[in-house]
Amino acid sequence: MAQQNSLDDEQQGDRRSAERQISVLINAGIIHEGDDALCRIRNLSSGGIMIESALTLKIDDSVTLQMRTGRIVTGQVRWISEDRAGIAFAGADAAQLVTQRLASQELQASPIGFPLFQREAWAKLSIGHKTARARIAALTPIGISLENAPDWEGERVLNLSIEGLGDHLVRVSDIMPRGSDDELNLLFMQPLNYRLFSDWLAQQPRKAGIAADTLPFADQKPAAAK
Repeated sequence: MAQQNSLDDEQQGDRRSAERQISVLINAGIIHEGDDALCRIRNLSSGGIMIESALTLKIDDSVTLQMRTGRIVTGQVRWISEDRAGIAFAGADAAQLVTQRLASQELQASPIGFPLFQREAWAKLSIGHKTARARIAALTPIGISLENAPDWEGERVLNLSIEGLGDHLVRVSDIMPRGSDDELNLLFMQPLNYRLFSDWLAQQPRKAGIAADTLPFADQKPAAAK
């Protein structure tokens, strides 16, 4: 009987461990000491997450994460192993922000999705015999916003080329085709490759005069770290 009780306790412990930590694969943006990058959330618990990031982190460093919903969560580095790190959050509420869907009544939807990045780079648009070059205002793994892009009325699907990221088929965003400053908002027909996009972000200069901690994140109060 004692042996059976021991086995039951072990099985319950395994179940509790499984409940505490869930394997996921979620892309997010990370800001650390004035730098920003794409990262991957590998697992999630009520107390924090494990991320994969190319940024150089140190234990006890503070970081800010932008989820694919646009929500922002802050945390503190608790451990590091090669390109992976454990980030501790304040509690279960922060964990819910990582996984929940966008609540339209609380956050304004981005026409190109999240997380948002700004880099000093150009893109080439084309359709049929028409071509144009436009400056990149912002981009995400699923979309891009272009400054001074042409207004090709009636054209909804375009060819887009970015040096270092290759050629892509894009469509005009249904949420907000044109931004407040007349940016053209486009969505990739296929999301950008994670590794390719991560490397490209690391190589491209950030827009002049724009710090990583002033990226166009959703306007909301972040969930704080411990």
